[in-house]
Amino acid sequence: MFQEFKWIYLMLGINLFLQIMLMIQMIAFKKQNANRITSPQNSSAGSLAFCKQCGTQFDASQAFCPKCGSPR
Repeated sequence: MFQEFKWIYLMLGINLFLQIMLMIQMIAFKKQNANRITSPQNSSAGSLAFCKQCGTQFDASQAFCPKCGSPR
């Protein structure tokens, strides 16, 4: 190793290290987003439903329409 190139070798090593760390972070982020998109959500928590008879919008956890009483 030439003495006059030690700073160049040091910067190349740091650059390589940072690129590897960036790739690891990108892979982790991609896996996290893939899991978020494909994981099933709890459909009854905070979601809304519409009555088939009168069209009233109500909470999906309810079994009957609060306006007309028809089953969900």
